[in-house]
Amino acid sequence: MKFNYKKLYFKLFLLVFSMFILITRFAVATDQTGFPEYLSFTVFPIMPGDENIAGLGDPGNTIVIKFPNGTTVEQKVSEDGSWAAPIPSNAAIIPDSVFTISERGEDEIEIGKTYVGASPSVSIDPTNSFAIYGKGIAVSINEFPLLKDSDVLTKTHARAWSLSNNEDLTSQIIIDKSNLQPIEGPSFIYLIVNNFTHMVPVLIYDPLTTVIDEEKDVYIYARDFPVSIDEIPSLTDDDIIEKSGITGSNISYMTNQKPSILIDRSSIKNEIGIYEVTLNLNGLIKTISAHTIDDSKDTLDIGKDVGISAKSFIINYNNLPLLTDNYILKKSQAKAWKISDKSDLSSQIKIDKPSDEQFGIGSYPIKLSINGVTRIVSIDVIFPEIGNVDEESGIMLTGNCFTVNIADVDKLTDQDIILNSNAKALKIDDRTDFTSQIVAYKTRIKPEVGTYIIKLMVNKAVHYIAVDVIDPLTTKIDIQKNLAITAKGFILDKDDVKTLTGISIIDKSSARAWNVNNIMDLSNQLYVDTNVKPEPGSYLTSLSVSGITQNIIISVIDGKDTSIDNEKDSAIFGKDFSINVKDLNSLTNENILSLSSAKSWKLSDGTDLTSQLNADKSLIKAELGSYAVTLSVNDVSKAISVTVKNDDTILVGDMAISAHDFSLTTKNIPNLSRDMVKTSSGLKAWNTKTGADLSNNILIDLSLIKPKPGYYKVSFQFPSYKAIQGKDNANNDIAFVTANVYDEGLPNTGED
Repeated sequence: MKFNYKKLYFKLFLLVFSMFILITRFAVATDQTGFPEYLSFTVFPIMPGDENIAGLGDPGNTIVIKFPNGTTVEQKVSEDGSWAAPIPSNAAIIPDSVFTISERGEDEIEIGKTYVGASPSVSIDPTNSFAIYGKGIAVSINEFPLLKDSDVLTKTHARAWSLSNNEDLTSQIIIDKSNLQPIEGPSFIYLIVNNFTHMVPVLIYDPLTTVIDEEKDVYIYARDFPVSIDEIPSLTDDDIIEKSGITGSNISYMTNQKPSILIDRSSIKNEIGIYEVTLNLNGLIKTISAHTIDDSKDTLDIGKDVGISAKSFIINYNNLPLLTDNYILKKSQAKAWKISDKSDLSSQIKIDKPSDEQFGIGSYPIKLSINGVTRIVSIDVIFPEIGNVDEESGIMLTGNCFTVNIADVDKLTDQDIILNSNAKALKIDDRTDFTSQIVAYKTRIKPEVGTYIIKLMVNKAVHYIAVDVIDPLTTKIDIQKNLAITAKGFILDKDDVKTLTGISIIDKSSARAWNVNNIMDLSNQLYVDTNVKPEPGSYLTSLSVSGITQNIIISVIDGKDTSIDNEKDSAIFGKDFSINVKDLNSLTNENILSLSSAKSWKLSDGTDLTSQLNADKSLIKAELGSYAVTLSVNDVSKAISVTVKNDDTILVGDMAISAHDFSLTTKNIPNLSRDMVKTSSGLKAWNTKTGADLSNNILIDLSLIKPKPGYYKVSFQFPSYKAIQGKDNANNDIAFVTANVYDEGLPNTGED
């Protein structure tokens, strides 16, 4: 078990700090009579929860205590110079409450104040008759480098004063921050006056793991944690505290309050996922995440912010020369990531494996590590081409690798396996045939393209063979060359074409090449030939090895403008466009395909279907607006938007506005209304994607119009909400028209 040094340091800090408090609170210098050398007023610090206030004074005098709520209590000083008074139940005993204390002898004088604090917030020098006040504070790691002495004075509310005459000594405070380090956890600073020291707790915290509430004077520290799904049924609060490192305390005096923290873990399920756990300390809430994992493949280290996943796998003995780091990463499905932001760290995984000489038939550990986080997986090395002899029974079991169509996997019987693998079981000494007793364990085989291991067994004789599940549509086999390639076409966004490489094509197409006799993997020998461009369409790509080639189709799409139907093996690309209303009569099927840059093709082989596209324009009207046009082929359809505009129409992103210049008389100006302007300018605005009418939402600015003849600019502005597609290239979001104002008694010539 890993030793928690942080907890040890925290406990030592509390022990030393508690001793300091006791000495400060009670070590008052006395003379030989047992009376304090300084008998003038002294009050012991008060902490939340105290039932009494106590101190020292002149014997026989009366101490008058005025509590924060106005209640007054009197208490006589005993002969030994001490006094103690009960704190009323209704007094406000919270951090930084002020108690006013007076001592009544021959005259009553106010001789000081004391502050409710913790740890304590006040330290008293009885020899030199002054006190220093400063409460505990929290400082984030981000603030730490910028922390100045003035900040310390402000945050701690530091003050110092004379106990004899209340003289303010705050300006004499010297601050010692030498103990502070930019390390998360409890620390302290010193406030010093005349070589007398007051220690103030400081919580150095990381906002990612710690929440604080300075008003409530509490903090909670906790980190996200991993938990195996096997542990969940018996998971307790103590387990969560241990796994997440939960601590909670009053900032002022750092008393650990783990038992006071309420833990809500009701959302955690016995399933792989990330679940919220809520912590509550005196109303302060912190939420952390419980990462439920599968121990069989996942390792998480929340502290190092790294997760690594990898599975054990089986390899043919003949393939050991191919056991490179990349091969191990692929076969083990290894991946690594940063837990906090899910960024991929897989390329940084380091692999530690046995030397080539150490490998034989059997199981071997492989260590995958990154940033100090390690996962161990096993490689089972088998040799399917030869048989296996059980020395105890004397039975030799043999069987060859074979290939099965993906459609036949569910129908595969033990007899099929024995026949296809040519499996035999013979007793070596007398050649007794045990073939009929062979049992085939095929539970690992799935109706998915890939290589699977089958265990053949007779008595104690065991032999492993490999079975390749293939899809005839994506796999090519050359029996004469004993070679096979499998690869399938895939869809790629046009923005990803620039990063496409041969290796990424092999990965995205799930390409693999192998020797069909011994299942030796030849994928690292694959050659890729492609001419993919960053334009929507289909592109033929070839993968080949040793003279055998498999062709695939890469379909490049623009996500928002392409419709894909895998079941019907078709893709349609088409873009929205606009057309002037006066050109509608000439809008044909061919025009629509051209204006929308439409394309269509078969996903499987890239066959061009563009010429078969039909454009349904029945919804288009000879009016301003946006209308749906449906492109279709082979029962696959793609809807595009056609915007009908005129010479006065402005298109801004996915919004359109149309308005023309208009005329008004000077008599119209006093009663000029929005509706009058809309009517006069022919204003219409709409959303080109949805066709929704936005005319009533347009902002109209008439402020430039004056009640005298002239030409004035009127602006029509789109609402404040953003367009789906953004602004136009000119960053324009306002349409302008001109209002011609003329005198009704004069002819409107259109001239100044």
